[in-house]
Amino acid sequence: MLERALAQPDLDVECIERADVALTRLLESPPDVLVTDIRMPGIDGLDLMARVREAHPTCR
Repeated sequence: MLERALAQPDLDVECIERADVALTRLLESPPDVLVTDIRMPGIDGLDLMARVREAHPTCR
């Protein structure tokens, strides 16, 4: 549902359900914007954001 709400012709939107999969993907290719749930299995959304920011400081 969120993916459809954010979809626009000039945006690439990718929804990933697992934090560990998201982290791998995000470290390979930094996003311009990251929207995450705080409660997820494995690492939580805040830790996910912190790890991505360490690797890609311009990500917000």
